Amino acid sequence: MNRTALRSVLATSAVAVSLLGLTACSSADAQDKASATPKPTASATAPAVTDEALFGNLPEGVETHEASCVDGKATIDQPNAKVVLAGDCDLVTITTGNSVVQLGKVGTLVIDGDINGVAAKTIGSLELKGGGNSVLADNAPKTTGDTKDNRVEQR
Repeated sequence: MNRTALRSVLATSAVAVSLLGLTACSSADAQDKASATPKPTASATAPAVTDEALFGNLPEGVETHEASCVDGKATIDQPNAKVVLAGDCDLVTITTGNSVVQLGKVGTLVIDGDINGVAAKTIGSLELKGGGNSVLADNAPKTTGDTKDNRVEQR
């Protein structure tokens, strides 16, 4: 083989080896990046609850009730309704279901009903006895009870 042919074979071989090396690195980099990309899991958080989600799409004909705080206590017991408690209250107990409730500042909130949407300015402590409730407040209240079947979120 003459010298020119040998140089040509060596140059072609060097280019081929370089390309193989780049392909191997790119493939390894892609695998590393793919394994580093977080994958969604079953424990991924659901979208946040908002005031609009709780109160914006009430069916037509839902009655609005006003509740009052007497001697620092209020009981919400109107089913299938929108209930507004203007002002602050030390203890609010919700014993109904399928209602949306708007509250001011609450010392203690007890939810002993199911499938309620509750929005409060702040909640000192929250006791959950029912299921399927969504609670939204400006703070993260100290929560006891069944937190598995209820959603508690901070605005």
